[in-house]
Amino acid sequence: YYYQLHSQGAWGSGDKETFTQGAVVLGNPFWQVKQNAVMLTPGEIHYGSGIWQADPELDWKSNQKKTGKREIPIITTMFAHLNRVKFDTRRLNSLLDELTSKTKEGEKEEWSRIWGPDYNSVVKKAGYDLEKVIWEEAIKATCEHSLLDECERIRNYYDTVFGQDA
Repeated sequence: YYYQLHSQGAWGSGDKETFTQGAVVLGNPFWQVKQNAVMLTPGEIHYGSGIWQADPELDWKSNQKKTGKREIPIITTMFAHLNRVKFDTRRLNSLLDELTSKTKEGEKEEWSRIWGPDYNSVVKKAGYDLEKVIWEEAIKATCEHSLLDECERIRNYYDTVFGQDA
C-alpha cells in the first residue's frame, strides 16, 4: 500500500518511491527531477514505447537559478526508460515473438522495430540508433560466446532490420 500512497495510483510505481524514501530514512539529500518525462514515440503508443528522462544534475542546476517563475527549461535527456519492454537477454526469443508478424501460414517472418515505424524520432533525439545499439549489446551478451539455437534467429532479426554488420 505504501507505493500506491506515494505514487497516487500512477502506473509504474516502485523505484522512484524507494530511492526517495531511502534517502529520507538515511538522512541523505535527494533531488526529484522537475522536468516532465516525454514519450519516446509521442504520436502513438507502441509495444516498445518508453520515456525520455531528463538529466537530474542539469535539472537541479537550472532550478537553482530560478527567480520564482514557474517555467522549467528543456533539459538534456539522460535516459531512455524502456518502461514497457523488459529487454531480458535470457528471453530474447520471447521479445522477438512480440516483434514478429506472419501474414500467411509458412511465410517468412516479418520483423518490426521495438519503437514501431516512428523509430527515426528516437534516432534523432538520441543522436544515434539507440535500438540498434541495444540489439548489438544483446547479441554480444547472449550469442558471442554461445551456440544457443536462438542466436540464429536473433542474428537474422538484427541483419534483416539493421543491416549486415552484426
